[in-house]
Amino acid sequence: MLTLTAAGKLGRDSELKTTQSGKQVLRFSVAVDVRRGNERATQWVDCAIWGDRGGKLADYLKKGTSVTVIGQAGVRIYEANGEPRVSLECSVSELTLQGGRQQDSAPTQRQAGTAVPIDLDDEIPF
Repeated sequence: MLTLTAAGKLGRDSELKTTQSGKQVLRFSVAVDVRRGNERATQWVDCAIWGDRGGKLADYLKKGTSVTVIGQAGVRIYEANGEPRVSLECSVSELTLQGGRQQDSAPTQRQAGTAVPIDLDDEIPF
């Protein structure tokens, strides 16, 4: 198992879906800035959070939100418009909201001048 850590901003609002078996999955993409010498590029990481945690986080993961995710890395190979494509994926086990653009709506508390993530399982009543 390969562990992936990625920090960046969401490129679109997260999408919460329910599988046929009744499990919830929250999907979102994180844009990670990659620098190689003087060159800059964006690496997209397609992320998924399975279970009730995804439902609890859906309202907080909007386009432009800064996050750090840690989870199991994977690669998906597919074809689009007749061209082979590769996608980097992460099954998220840990997520930290970093503040930034939507800092006021993020569930954090201030401690010694830095934002400290709040355990969402204790703060959200459902």
